[in-house]
Amino acid sequence: MNDKSKTCFVISPIGSAGSDIRRRSDCCLQYIIKPAFESLGFTKVERIDETDEAGQITPNIINKIHQADWCVADLSGHNANVFYEIGIRHAFQKPIIHMSSAIGEIPFDNSHQNTIEYIHDDPSSHVACIERIKNQVSKANENPEHFSTPVSLALGKIALDSTGDSRDEIISQLVGRISLLEMKQISAEKTLRNQKHTDATYRTHLRELSDWTARGGRSASSILAEAMASEENNGPDR
Repeated sequence: MNDKSKTCFVISPIGSAGSDIRRRSDCCLQYIIKPAFESLGFTKVERIDETDEAGQITPNIINKIHQADWCVADLSGHNANVFYEIGIRHAFQKPIIHMSSAIGEIPFDNSHQNTIEYIHDDPSSHVACIERIKNQVSKANENPEHFSTPVSLALGKIALDSTGDSRDEIISQLVGRISLLEMKQISAEKTLRNQKHTDATYRTHLRELSDWTARGGRSASSILAEAMASEENNGPDR
């Protein structure tokens, strides 16, 4: 598919000028999203604050969401407007990419979507995210029928359920089970990523304790033993 006349609209928290939110969103837009889509030949990649159209903002946003060939949504910070606009794009059943800075869990209703995590101030993260965006767009262009949103999946299941055909009922059940497996897989992958992060943090703390001990401090084992004893005596936090 030729993408030379394609457009991409970016759904994102914006924040006030100079704020941390604005800096993070601008980095994601300028160093990840725009380079990725422009390298694919997209002629316009824009966020709502970059447009010069007159009129009310909300109708303009909805029009952009509807007209764009692709949308990218940044879930960072769990901004309510972003989730509202994601829902609109899903309802139109048109392709969208979910992104988020690595700052916490994604809400359940969006957790089953493949989400690209980025670090806004890490150039190596920018490069990796650009490649992931390009891969998602290319795969969707090669097999458009394979792209789906929660709305398109739900409507397809409703259509199968309503036919009265036992074969369609079986297919509908299989679709539901596959969706559940996909959600479990994504959850397991998140758990694994979090565990790797926790393990890395733990090893860092151990190294710091060892270094401190070497400089004449108490032994790491005595500190850990004291911490564990304190936890047992105080009980779990509530």
